[in-house]
Amino acid sequence: GDGWGCGGKGDGWGGKSGWGCGGGGGDWSSYGPWCGKGGGKGMWDTKGMSMGGKDGGFGSESPCLKPFVNVTPATDEEINMFLGMHNIEESIAAKFRTMDKQIAKVVISKGSMLDARDQNAVLRQRCAALSALREDDWICTNCFDHQFAKNAMCRKCGSPRM
Repeated sequence: GDGWGCGGKGDGWGGKSGWGCGGGGGDWSSYGPWCGKGGGKGMWDTKGMSMGGKDGGFGSESPCLKPFVNVTPATDEEINMFLGMHNIEESIAAKFRTMDKQIAKVVISKGSMLDARDQNAVLRQRCAALSALREDDWICTNCFDHQFAKNAMCRKCGSPRM
């Protein structure tokens, strides 16, 4: 199906429509965090495999990382430990390893996926949810919860915006 992004029309995730920042796209990019110009296939196409964006690149030169600016990046060890304890397809794990380390840290902080029937789907959903953040939203550095720009304090733990 089709998805519309700020930068143009592209294939939507799983054959469904989606809005994105940075030009259509698949799983992650049709829901963000790729801002700016773009089009074509997104981070995950309808098969969850194709990286892409403008002319085969990402939706922009780099992802929108402003909401994650105060998040300590995940280490390679943390990423490998998280992937090692779950049943994730290698192609999806490879994409996760190349994801921005600050975004990966927030995904990991959401906890174990061991009780999920489809751990690959849960990982994709977590990444898609984080991709929906707007530029002025923020991530709580205490509990890693997504906060809207209007919030001066974390809704989950009460920590102030950094």
